[in-house]
Amino acid sequence: MFPLLGMEFHLGVQELSLLTGVTVITLGFSNLFIVPMSNIFGRRIVSIIFGVLIVLTSIWEALATTHKSLLAARACNGIATATSESIMVQVIADMFFLHERGLWMGVYFTCYFLGAFLGPVMSGNIAARHGWRSFFWLSTALSAFVTLLLVFAFPETKYHRDAHALAARAAAKDDTTEKRPSSSRVAERAGRNSDTDSDLSQNQ
Repeated sequence: MFPLLGMEFHLGVQELSLLTGVTVITLGFSNLFIVPMSNIFGRRIVSIIFGVLIVLTSIWEALATTHKSLLAARACNGIATATSESIMVQVIADMFFLHERGLWMGVYFTCYFLGAFLGPVMSGNIAARHGWRSFFWLSTALSAFVTLLLVFAFPETKYHRDAHALAARAAAKDDTTEKRPSSSRVAERAGRNSDTDSDLSQNQ
């Protein structure tokens, strides 16, 4: 795809490489904000919002008419697509036990990096046959489909625990523990009762 972009916008190798580099940079830094947001508001709503942003930035990429516009669209697209490297990892941690997470992390990132490696090969063939904009329109359609799946088939996986309810439950548990006699005290009382019964039987 790079040769076609270079011909249309009259770009050199450095400017073409920046189209990928800026996406990777923004993708990495935006997780500093995405992870806290998903912890506060939940995985589902954050995934849906950023899914919509992916669709919008993909449309922007397909309609870009200058190098600066395409570069800005790529940067924004990197911010939006960063959820694929953070929220899904949190979802796996929410759904599986500790000894099961390694397997599903491996499955997820195997599929993820297969897409990352095969994407450039596919985009080059699509761009050569149908033009470079067609690849971004395909990305728009796929992103819209995935966003609809998130809306209709992705439940919230983060369980929000009420701090006040947890504190009250812990306090009630402590009170119950304090009121409950210890096993040694129970044994001591049982021993005293048995001695009293034996003394009464002897006196009779």
